[in-house]
Amino acid sequence: MRIGIQGIGIYVPNNRVNLKELASTLYLSENELDVLMNTHHLKEVAVETEKNANEMLIAAIENLMLHNKIDSTDVGLILFTHTILQFSPFLSEPLLAIKDQFGFHNAHSMSVANLNCAGMDFLLSLSHTWLLNNNHAKSVLILTSDKTFVEDFRYLKESSVMGDAACAVLVSKGSQQNQIIASNINVDATIFNGEASAPEEFDWFLKSVSTGIIKNLKSLLKDANFNSDDITLIIPSNINFPTWSNIGKILKIPIEKFYFPTLSNTGHAHNSDPILNLHHAIYSKKIHPGDYYVTLTAGIGGTFGCTLFKC
Repeated sequence: MRIGIQGIGIYVPNNRVNLKELASTLYLSENELDVLMNTHHLKEVAVETEKNANEMLIAAIENLMLHNKIDSTDVGLILFTHTILQFSPFLSEPLLAIKDQFGFHNAHSMSVANLNCAGMDFLLSLSHTWLLNNNHAKSVLILTSDKTFVEDFRYLKESSVMGDAACAVLVSKGSQQNQIIASNINVDATIFNGEASAPEEFDWFLKSVSTGIIKNLKSLLKDANFNSDDITLIIPSNINFPTWSNIGKILKIPIEKFYFPTLSNTGHAHNSDPILNLHHAIYSKKIHPGDYYVTLTAGIGGTFGCTLFKC
């Protein structure tokens, strides 16, 4: 049975803030700023100044509905993930409001927020499994939205700077494109408190994250009976350039195969990253019918995800 991505809707704020302008807010030293801009290849980040995270999500769904012919009654399940835990006010039910607004009255819904920035690959895997095991189900709507509430929290130590974005992804039976072949999710649970962890624990996570990504990708390719030469493009999270360059060297995959064009002008937009980069790849014709590609994600902790697709 063919199950794949039928449509993508995105919302990225037009407002961009140069890293030099953020340096004082983020308490960046001259050396940290230099590393972020010249080594990590990050120039500016997307900053939402008007919409809240829920309104960003609605804008992404509107973008999805605008560019794709979708019957709202076909959506049987809504899966939502976010990395920043503070998404909506206490007692607010944004998913119920979204169901009413867009007519997703037949859809069950659930939220997953404990895999950090590997949540998107987990939801792709979950949607694929759910559709396979529900004969009458037609589509799953995957949603993600993150907005940084406190500006000086945007800096991810020795890694990246967070940007704001939201995405809506429709996964459907019978899709003729972007078919999901397999997914692999792994949780190492190296640390539990993010950057608030003990310095030696956080340092160990930073040093071991590449190993976790490599192990997870190798496992996916082995289980699917693929090798890296079969893959046209690797579409990762917007972590930073050195991470993907080093992983490419270890796996003997040229850096040109790693496609993350939104890093430099959006920043690390959490679970939206692989979808923003995939959306860019599709419209830039970087992948063509018959090509195989992989999304590759990692979350602080560490959590690791990857999904193999056939374009």
